[in-house]
Amino acid sequence: MQSGHAIPQGLWLPLVTPFRDGQLDEPSLRRLIRHYAAQPVDGLILAATTGEGLTLDEAEVERLAAVSATELAVAGRPLARYLGLSVYARNARAVSREVV
Repeated sequence: MQSGHAIPQGLWLPLVTPFRDGQLDEPSLRRLIRHYAAQPVDGLILAATTGEGLTLDEAEVERLAAVSATELAVAGRPLARYLGLSVYARNARAVSREVV
């Protein structure tokens, strides 16, 4: 069965999701994206480096995607981005902030 999605090619970088005081650290995220946009990479993998994708709420995931898109556009580097969360993982996630 084919999914209709292209198979990633080249060098894809799993990007750490920076946090500060329990919140997405947007200034650090912007710096990371600008730095790696200047490197010879073909794509970025978001929300998957250390398993943080399972602990992000929907607003954080949306903000992560929006900030990365904006910074890549500013850098003039239309890198492909892959959100490292499967449908199954998102449905099964347990957000500790919601549980506690």
